[in-house]
Amino acid sequence: MADTIIAGSDAPPEGLDQLTEELGNQIRHLERSTCELRSLLDAGANEDGTVLSEDDRAVYADAVVENARALAAKRTHLEELRRLRGGVHL
Repeated sequence: MADTIIAGSDAPPEGLDQLTEELGNQIRHLERSTCELRSLLDAGANEDGTVLSEDDRAVYADAVVENARALAAKRTHLEELRRLRGGVHL
């Protein structure tokens, strides 16, 4: 059976808006988290003023890298969801 494509309509497929919104929320959370981690790394201390050890700095730096990877994947997924609004493969 061939794929049927439904041209874009006024209403997105059921659940697409919710998925898009949730993914947007996850992206914003990761962006905030990454910004906070970078700020701590730049300051060289935790929020309470405790100087970061080399191990702490390594853990924070790894978390920034992991967040960047997750952000890239989630942004790609978000773009794919947005493209679905133009036509849906069934």
